[in-house]
Amino acid sequence: MAMEALRAKLMANTQFYPPDRMGQERKSQPPEPEEVQHFGSVEDIPVLTTFADRQRCADSGMHRPTQAGIWGSSEYGAYSIVMSGGYDDDDDEGNKIIYTGTGPANVDQDPHYRDNLSLKISAETKNPVRVIRGAGHNGKRNNSPWAPAEGLRYDGLYVVTRAYIDKGKKGNKICRFELVRLPGQLKIPKRY
Repeated sequence: MAMEALRAKLMANTQFYPPDRMGQERKSQPPEPEEVQHFGSVEDIPVLTTFADRQRCADSGMHRPTQAGIWGSSEYGAYSIVMSGGYDDDDDEGNKIIYTGTGPANVDQDPHYRDNLSLKISAETKNPVRVIRGAGHNGKRNNSPWAPAEGLRYDGLYVVTRAYIDKGKKGNKICRFELVRLPGQLKIPKRY
């Protein structure tokens, strides 16, 4: 019950989560990119915070790109990922994720592409990565039992424990990343 009250209070804050972006002026600007390009949690956004859409998630500083699933630096590592069911090769077990890198679904992925490289670097540095789960992607429903029924949800911090190349379901080479959730965080709700 306390979590629901906290969530309601956060969602009532129109500074970052306006109920309707159309025709509504912001009370203040979202955080500047350099303020949120860091590893770990984002100040004042607790685990299990929900967002109506990718734009609201971006405005909060949780995950800046409104399209890309990986946000990071090819030099320092990944800050956050979004799991929305866009890749059939993803495997979501809640506290453990096998995440598919960025690239076309039917040709070989490039492990040296910036976003894929950022997750590989995170496997080396062990800096925590924010994981956001989405209800779906481009009209395709996310079938993970851990995905929210609608919108997006911040599910906490994970560490990339392994980065490797594998053969995808369509026969192409894909970049894969194993992420394990850090202990001591609120339990992720199961949709079904």
